[in-house]
Amino acid sequence: MYWIPLGVLIGGVVLAGVIFGFGAYEITWKKNRLRADIARLDQLNGQLAGLQSDLSDAQLRLTAAQQSIADRRQS
Repeated sequence: MYWIPLGVLIGGVVLAGVIFGFGAYEITWKKNRLRADIARLDQLNGQLAGLQSDLSDAQLRLTAAQQSIADRRQS
């Protein structure tokens, strides 16, 4: 009869090992996924900075063109 508690103990150790192993796998997988997401977001951030610069340049050109038109109308 001593094998029943031993079997339960071994089963519990195996179950704990499976649970901790799966948890470690999940943490590693999510860590890698988040690193990939950060790399993509950094790339998008660079693209958005370029677009912001382009929009700023376009706004300056538009302002200059509007000023030029206003100056011509006053002349």
